Amino acid sequence: TTTARIIRAEDWRVPDEGPYLWPLDGGRVLAHVGDKLVVYGRGLSVERQWAPPGDLRFLRVSPSRHFIVAAVTHERHTPEEHRRLAEFMGPRPVEEDFDLTLLDGQLNVQTTRRLQNWPTMSEVLDTGLIVTELGLQQRWTVSESNWDAKRRQIVRVDSGCPLRVETLPTNLILLVGCSLDQTRTWYKIVRSNGKTLLTGNVPGNGLLQHADAPAGSGVFAIGIAQASHPVDFGQGIVASDFQNVAVSVYRISDGHRLFATRSASGAINRQSFALNESASRLAILSGEDVSLYRIDKSNR
Repeated sequence: TTTARIIRAEDWRVPDEGPYLWPLDGGRVLAHVGDKLVVYGRGLSVERQWAPPGDLRFLRVSPSRHFIVAAVTHERHTPEEHRRLAEFMGPRPVEEDFDLTLLDGQLNVQTTRRLQNWPTMSEVLDTGLIVTELGLQQRWTVSESNWDAKRRQIVRVDSGCPLRVETLPTNLILLVGCSLDQTRTWYKIVRSNGKTLLTGNVPGNGLLQHADAPAGSGVFAIGIAQASHPVDFGQGIVASDFQNVAVSVYRISDGHRLFATRSASGAINRQSFALNESASRLAILSGEDVSLYRIDKSNR
């Protein structure tokens, strides 16, 4: 960070679809390389490897970055049976079982749960999976299913459009929905116990891009991209419609805003801002440039 000098680069062929790189604790990263999961430490040295016993369907890292949740295909049939079924089914996929596997940050398997149905790409907390369900009158329930498959309700909200749910480091949960008449988009940051920390509205021509919360920093950031003209979200959007991103940094203890700025230009098709681990610096991608901002620690 002081010289911007590249220490080391590592190349590999990435999967056809889906994420292939995730941050872990202690400055380490997890990568999907070929048919293995690989943990890279300092200087991109290989620390650990794990070969899933089947195709990796999805992977999530817990908010603390100490745990990894992987959904892996568990083959029901012999290779010959699978081939015959595939020929019979045609374009439809052959039904398989799936293993939902919990690993620690060193890729040691902690527990595995067998699933009979296709797994959804659920968000995770340190203690379980996030489950989102739509009830009557556009009432959404957000619950946690722990590693023993026991469920607890976190929060219930009203939304006239599909509810967006993301977990952040520090066990905060971002909810993005809309009014029942779909004329207004709202967002909430709630704690894992369901208590609301922050609420807000997204401008009519805006889009909440993402949120960031470095573990142990005591703050979180929210970025809202704004278009230069009215946008019809029902007809689809184009990334170039959104000309800038407004980023605000808040205190986790009480939701007080510590800092706010707006980029001259932005891109919603990639992550355009990030906080460093201590949250003393905010980096914003603006066109081809990266701008760095100092966050005052005295207000935390």
